[in-house]
Amino acid sequence: MKKIIIVLALFLSILTLSACEKKPTLHIYNWGNYLSQKVVKKFEKEFGVKVKQTPTFDTNETAITMLQSNHTFDLAVPSDYAVEQLLSLGLIEKIDWTKITVIDPTVDFDSHLKGLIDKIALETNYDLLDYGVPYFWGNFGIMYNEDIVSEADLTGWDIMNKADKYKISLYDSSRDSMLMALKNLGFSVNTEDESEIDAAINWLLEVKNKKVSFATDEILDDMPNGKYDLAALYSGDAAYIMSIIIEEKIDINLKYYVPNEGTNIWVDAMVIPKGANQELAYQFINFILREEISYQNSIEMGYASPLATSLSRVVNEVPALMKPMYELRVGPNDEIFRYSPKNKQLIDNAWLLVRTN
Repeated sequence: MKKIIIVLALFLSILTLSACEKKPTLHIYNWGNYLSQKVVKKFEKEFGVKVKQTPTFDTNETAITMLQSNHTFDLAVPSDYAVEQLLSLGLIEKIDWTKITVIDPTVDFDSHLKGLIDKIALETNYDLLDYGVPYFWGNFGIMYNEDIVSEADLTGWDIMNKADKYKISLYDSSRDSMLMALKNLGFSVNTEDESEIDAAINWLLEVKNKKVSFATDEILDDMPNGKYDLAALYSGDAAYIMSIIIEEKIDINLKYYVPNEGTNIWVDAMVIPKGANQELAYQFINFILREEISYQNSIEMGYASPLATSLSRVVNEVPALMKPMYELRVGPNDEIFRYSPKNKQLIDNAWLLVRTN
């Protein structure tokens, strides 16, 4: 009898394993730690689909290179300018909004986000929504220790040129550091004017010569620990740092500041690569854009939902210290990075010069 039971148990295990192996798999190419695992499990359970999220990427350039290779993904989540570049390379499908039934893109996105997307579409005939579905969005600003940094010094991006007075960290990225210089000088982040780029180079070299530091993800630990008095970083990183301070009851008073001179408004969007399983892709897009799911993903990951209702819920529920990172506004001088081969070459060359000088 025991032998029969063992054989039956083994047979059932094989059947279960076989059933799991036959589940359709949704391949998502995303930034690391950028999708709630609770959300993933809900999707897998509801639709009987396995979600695979490896590999991940840490820069848009890495993502573009991977999507140019023979790897097949059903969804990818690059940033705004990378969506444009992928389009120019013929690597992504046009979004069929008739297959996205849970929202109306004309009214359900946050008004500030939609207004900026519409403005670009009106001025350039490029509509991000034709090829991408907003996933998270935010801005680039400065986190500072209010017990050390004088409010009188918060006059704009030029505060980054006060390393003789404060311990300062710049974000180690060509586009993000160049935007500080360009905006402080009154130029567009998408400029193709070499004289404006040269002026930004000189601005950054002056800043660098005062012995600032350069950081990326390590800033998530360095700011709560008081290593820097102020640092340039993304709104989502600022929200994460604030959450750590609150959870661990760290005795430090940090604030988030966005200069009125203008900044980058970034939008990470879901795109459908060529060769994708579009049925699964649209299934996930509809799922992640549900109000409750978008809210959960936003509050767990620390980034702003593109949906007005979900974002409003997050703003109402997060502690006061974190509200500025979610109450996103688009100022008259704020811009989305655009893809321009000339601008990209100028920015990359400029940054190389700054970092090696």
